[in-house]
Amino acid sequence: SDGIKVYGGFAGTETELSQRDWLTNLTVLSGDIGLISDFSDNSYKVLSVLGSAENTIDKLLIDGLVIEGGNSNSNGGGMSIEYASPVIVNTRFSNNRAASQGGAV
Repeated sequence: SDGIKVYGGFAGTETELSQRDWLTNLTVLSGDIGLISDFSDNSYKVLSVLGSAENTIDKLLIDGLVIEGGNSNSNGGGMSIEYASPVIVNTRFSNNRAASQGGAV
């Protein structure tokens, strides 16, 4: 299997993956679901990649996203990763928080 591939950077007119421009056409995954700039009402995690000891996730590509506004009460406000080794490229983590470790990841 080729795994899962998540791509951002599309305007909507592309016919080929190579035509996307992830710097100009921002694809934002945001945890800011309530009042703007009020972290108390944000989601705890914007993106979670959760495998297990028996079923690790090793074929995941995240390419060309902005992940922002996570506010975790533990770790990984922007992205939480367990039993996984995703490939993350051309991706910006911005304004994420965590009470413990890793505001971004």
